[in-house]
Amino acid sequence: MSITHIITAVGLMADQTTFCRAGRVFAATGTPVDREEIGADDWARLEAEPHLQIREATDEEIAASEARPDPLDEQSATALAAMLDEAIRALPAEEFGKDGAPKIPALKKILPADVQARITPDLRDAVWAEMRAAGFAAPNPT
Repeated sequence: MSITHIITAVGLMADQTTFCRAGRVFAATGTPVDREEIGADDWARLEAEPHLQIREATDEEIAASEARPDPLDEQSATALAAMLDEAIRALPAEEFGKDGAPKIPALKKILPADVQARITPDLRDAVWAEMRAAGFAAPNPT
């Protein structure tokens, strides 16, 4: 992915580090994105969101992104599981199935493109089981 913009979540509650909008997760520390990978309607929604600040990536950020190897090549399965855990916590209630488990298409939609293919039902089930054992429950639909 060649980044073009940095989107930063702002005005979050003290215990929040991410904000979800248009099916994507944005970090308070800034999330690099490629404008070409986001549809026009979603981009307009992101621009209108008061909890997000969008700016063009600097030349240095673009160069660093292009020079950086795939982070998952350097990270363990634990890091992938942590990414999946964070994505599950960001899902709205309607993105959980009748069985209570998070829907894989919804997870893939909010995870970076280079991670999506690595999300399998077995991995989702393992992370979901750990989260439930730790007391997490799917949000209730309103």
